[in-house]
Order: sequence, then structure tokens, then C-alpha cells
Amino acid sequence: MASVSAAYHTIISTCKMQGVPVLQYLKEFFKQIVIGRTDYENLLPITIGLNNNKY
Repeated sequence: MASVSAAYHTIISTCKMQGVPVLQYLKEFFKQIVIGRTDYENLLPITIGLNNNKY
């Protein structure tokens, strides 16, 4: 369970640093998975087209 927890916290931290709501990121992430995208390491908030809300 430690690896799952680490992955969860990494996702949350990445979203916070990018200024993207976590729920919005997860929705887009799973949408990309459903349409067949398999390059999981490239499914970061900035690479799947989510805008930074800080600016």
C-alpha cells in the first residue's frame, strides 16, 4: 500500500504545482486511458492539455 499512497500523493503534488484541480486532472487522465492512450509516463497535467490556473 505504500507504493499506492506514494503515487496518490505524487499526483496531488504535481497537480498543485501545476495549478490544476486534481479532479479535473483525473477526469482527463482516465478519458485519455479509455480512448486508448498507453504512454502513461506522458500523461501529466501539462502534456494532456490542462491549463495552469495560477496565471
